Amino acid sequence: MAYADLDPALDAKSRIAGGRAYSSSKLCVLLTARALARRPEASATSLSVVAYDPGPTPGTGLVRSANFAVRSVWWVLGTPLLLPFLHNLNSRSRAGGALAELALGATRPDDGKIYAALRRGKISWPELSELASRDDVMEALWKDSADLVGLSE
Repeated sequence: MAYADLDPALDAKSRIAGGRAYSSSKLCVLLTARALARRPEASATSLSVVAYDPGPTPGTGLVRSANFAVRSVWWVLGTPLLLPFLHNLNSRSRAGGALAELALGATRPDDGKIYAALRRGKISWPELSELASRDDVMEALWKDSADLVGLSE
């Protein structure tokens, strides 16, 4: 999935294939988080399950496989001189700090929420997409994943 351009069956344009692979992986993260949150072990131990999206965060290596022009623009946008003026981007320190807040329980999800998104430096709890909210898709992914690793229930 990380190198969609190496699988020509996905799409003729590697950028489109990469975007599809990226969004599919994010959907799988949300579905897995939902499935984990429903496990009896989660409620028995008061476990809080959160899928975290740090938002656009330059300097993380996300575009390391992109062409030189894209990498250059992303690097320039993430420089300490520009980042304070680009309100839609998050700094690496803020993205890491928000993750720490979630992991340590300093920031807790609203009731029934599992998806935390860092937007403009603030953690929000957006609604899941229709597809990410579907129980049949969540259960199918859980079952297929268990089968793939030999842990069929």
